[in-house]
Order: sequence, then structure tokens, then C-alpha cells
Amino acid sequence: MSAKETSVWPALPPDSVLIESAAGPRLFRDPERIIVAHNSAEIPSALDRLNAAANDGLFTAGFFSYDDARDLFARPIPLIWFGCYKSWTPFTYPAWHDGFALKRTETLEEELSARQEFLESVQSIRKGIESGLYYQVNYTRRERFEFEGSPFSLFRRLLELQKGRYAAYVNTDQIQLLSLSPELFFSIESEVHDLELLPGTTPGKEAKSQVPNPVRILRAHPMKGTAGRDFDPLFLSADEKSRAENFMIVDLMRNDIGRVAKTGSVEVEALAKVEQLSTVQQMISIVRGELDSPTGYSQLYNALFPPGSVTGAPKLAALRMIESLEASRGAYTGAIGFSEPHMNAASFNVAIRTLQIQDSNAVYGSGCGIVWDSKPELEWNEYLLKKAFLRAAQTEFHLIETMRLENGRIDLLSGHLARLKRSAEVFSLGLPLREILEDIQIHLEQSRERRAHPQRVRLALYQNNRFEIQAEPSPQPIDRGLRLLLSSHQIDSQDIFRRHKSSERRMYDRELQLAREQGFDDVLFLNEREEVVETAIGNVLISKDDGFHTPPIDSGALPGVFLEGLAKQKHVVRRPIPRSEMTQIGFVCNALRGLMNVQSISE
Repeated sequence: MSAKETSVWPALPPDSVLIESAAGPRLFRDPERIIVAHNSAEIPSALDRLNAAANDGLFTAGFFSYDDARDLFARPIPLIWFGCYKSWTPFTYPAWHDGFALKRTETLEEELSARQEFLESVQSIRKGIESGLYYQVNYTRRERFEFEGSPFSLFRRLLELQKGRYAAYVNTDQIQLLSLSPELFFSIESEVHDLELLPGTTPGKEAKSQVPNPVRILRAHPMKGTAGRDFDPLFLSADEKSRAENFMIVDLMRNDIGRVAKTGSVEVEALAKVEQLSTVQQMISIVRGELDSPTGYSQLYNALFPPGSVTGAPKLAALRMIESLEASRGAYTGAIGFSEPHMNAASFNVAIRTLQIQDSNAVYGSGCGIVWDSKPELEWNEYLLKKAFLRAAQTEFHLIETMRLENGRIDLLSGHLARLKRSAEVFSLGLPLREILEDIQIHLEQSRERRAHPQRVRLALYQNNRFEIQAEPSPQPIDRGLRLLLSSHQIDSQDIFRRHKSSERRMYDRELQLAREQGFDDVLFLNEREEVVETAIGNVLISKDDGFHTPPIDSGALPGVFLEGLAKQKHVVRRPIPRSEMTQIGFVCNALRGLMNVQSISE
């Protein structure tokens, strides 16, 4: 069912740029001229023309690519693309978004292969650090998607999932860029400091003999250090590895800014502070300096680009290592932004959390900073964490509730709907509760009329208020105890999808199928800390004298509806359960089957 029919979504005009700002979205459209550099030889001329446009009193808005995306798309993209505009207009988004389809093309097997390649690359980088070639490299990889429809509609949806402070959308005939960046590459702001005396005057004369002395302040917000959204911020603040990553890039940015700033003006305004984003926490510092005059695009590009937080340190050595390991990046890890006339103000993001679309092909990049004490498995988990919001924008993504219908009623219905509501809020999905309840009531009445056997009722909630409810006979109970197989794949306790029952469970389904082909009933998972988490179909319980013991939510376990109901009747202790206690697991539980005995656990 759907609360609304799909409609045609509006597109932004060609050669337009939309920039998010504290005052609201700014739309730059109908450029007076377009400045493009297709290769490195054209970059100096393009920068000179950008300087000229700014000096002519025009706004400039566009992007600098990391490279031309030669092996990502059929057509290379520009290294520099900017529109030059007389003005900008405020923009208001439509209230809905359903004009796109995004589908990943990477199979689970390909993802596992990519994971292995990622782990090996991290080890290669660590060897380079050991040899003294560099001390940090930002390693990234790309994921491909099939796309159709309105890129701008998808951008609107992504803004709901990841409200990047420096988000931007670029629409050109070569590429569409959907950037949800939380990181500021650099900004320029004019500040009035001490008053300056007019020529021929002396101190002590009337104030009218003095004029403001505006100076241009350059700021950068290097971002290094990541943790899951649900972690205590103090964890990230105190994490030595994250702080080391951040400090290295702060030093690099101080050096880069020093190339264009007045001597002695570079300083660190904030160091290693933690900010909360939609799905992650990030550690951010602020470096500032007073610009020499005149300083324009040419000087800034040559001094700062590419951003240090997405390359490493020392920058040139890190760039060489990146080139040896990675595919093209395209506009990802470049910069998107705008400048005001005469460059009195400017703002450019670091183009992370950025999806690039050309025709029906979409590419998303993500990565992390590798230092000496990096652990490959944890870096892979961070890579997954940074692209989590994009997974929720895919067309097939949906939330799931699996309920037991018996004797014309669903005993745990309120618990299922409460969990669904919490998850819908996290993933910005509409919840047409009245329509859902009406549909469920139909199934309840049919069950009473037919005196049906217990049924499994599956509720799936999609984007744009669309939902489906299906009922089928409940699976036959297992007379004996469950035989569990320990999975060889550990789950990431920070993965936001582990806290919500959704379609993002490819690994669970695969491991469950493999276990059942070997004669087992279910598969048991541990996390990266070698703690027990859950099985593919339910929560796990250990029976103790003081009640049931079960893993806490921050282990990566799903907040089970049956378990929540059990906790209201019995004493349930939530604590980390180490691998050494795995054999003590006596029960698996879920809302469909209730409490099930465990017969054996095999490794």
C-alpha cells in the first residue's frame, strides 16, 4: 500500500549548484560563463579565469575533482568545473521525494573479496609507515550502484539520512554530485579588527578620521577520528589512535595554511572536539590564519589542494601510495563550494560522503586514515560505518517486523509497532500507522473467521509511506533443542543496522543458509571484541541463578521484542558475554517462536 502516488520530481536547471548554509540552501543558476579544466595543463588558466570572475564581481560555484574519474565512468569528468553567477536565490525543497531508484550492484561474494583486498592494502600501508615513507595515508575504495530517475530527488532523501553541514548538489552535463559532507575544507570570512587611520591623520583625532580595517580569515576544519553514533562521546575523545590521526592532519593543515597566511597568524582554534552526526561521531579541529592580500583561487589551490584529511601526511608521499593502491576517485575527496565577489567570503567542503552519478551509473567512495596502530578489521568496520546512511537510501531497503498471529490476536503488537516507530525515525521513513493498523485488523478478523493455525505476519515498511503486510502459516516448532553453528564472520558492533530489524541482513541470511545446508538450525555470531551477539533469528540467553543473562545492545544485538517482553516478567541482566561463556547459552528467543532450547553449539 502507499499513501501517495508517485509523481514526477523536479530537476534543478543545467549548470546549477545548490549549497547548504546556516541561513538555508543557496541556489546558483543560469551562469554568465562556465570555467572548465579537463586536464592538468588547463588548470592554471582555469584558476586565473576564476580569479578574474571574482574580481569582476561574480559569484563562483562549482567543484575541484581529485582526478578525472577515468576508470569510474564512460566519460571522464572535469578536474575543475565552475559556473560564474550574478547572484544566488534562496531555495525551498519539495516536501516529498520518490523519483529515483538506487540499487547496489556488488554481490555479497564481491563484498567479501573487496574486504580481503581492503585488509591487505591496510597492511601494505602499515609496512610503508614502518619503513618511514609516511605516517598516515587515507585509504578509500569505491562502490557502484545502478541508478535511474532524478538525482536531485535522491539528494533530498540523502539529506534526511545524513544532514551534512556542508552539503552540496552540482548538476552539469558531465556529472551530478550529491555531497552530504560534514567537513569544511576551507572558508574565508571578512572580519573587522582594529581601526585604521586615514592618511594624514594622527591618533587621538575624531573617530571619523578612521576607517574599518577588514581582514580575511581562512579557516579549515580537518576531520579525523570516527565512532558509531551510539557510542559515548568520551570514548572517541579519549581514543589515542583517533587523536593521533587528527593531530597529524592538524599539523599538515597548519603547514598548508601557512603558505598563504600572514607570518605568525596561523593558530589552532579548537583541537580534537567531537561532533555528533546522523550515523557517526567525528573528531574535528579548527585551524585558522589571516590571508595575505591578494590571495585568490590560484594561491589557495596550489597551497591547499587536495585536502590533507583525505590524503595523509606527508602529503606527497601519501599521494604516491594512494595512486599505487586505489582506483580513480573522481570528484570524491575533491572540494565543492562557492565564493562571493572579490572573494571576500567563500566556503568549500571536503567532498566526502559524496555520490557521483553519470547516466545510470552511480559511484560512492568511503575510507579511513591508516596509521601505524591501525587494525585492518576495525578500519573495514569504519569504512562500512561511513557509508551506512547510503544503504538506507537504496530502493529495496525496508524495515521489518515479524509477528506471531494466533487465536485472532498478536500478543506483542504494541512492542513491534514501538520498535518500528523508533527505527522509522532513525531512517527518516514515514510511518502511516493508521493504515497499518487497519491492514493488520483485516488479518486479525480473517484469522478469527477461519480459525487459522498460528501465522507468521511480516510487516515491511519502505520509503514514502509504502508498506506491505503478508501472512503465511507459522513454521513448525522444532521438537528437539536447536543446533547452533558459530559463524566465522564477526559482526561490527557499531553497525547501525544491527540495532534495527531491516533488509540489511545479507550476511545473516547467507550464513544461516550455509548452516542449514550442514544440518544446523541457526547460526551464532560474535562481534569484533569476541563477544557473543545473537543468532540469525533471535536473541540468546544464559540461565543463571539471578535470572537470564543476554548481550547488551552495544554488543551489536537487535533489541528483540520478545526479549523486551520477557524482561517485564523475569529478571534479565544485559552484560557482555565473552566467547568463553558461549557454551553456556541455553536459549534463543524471538517473537515468532518464543523461547527455544539450545541443544548444542558447534564451531
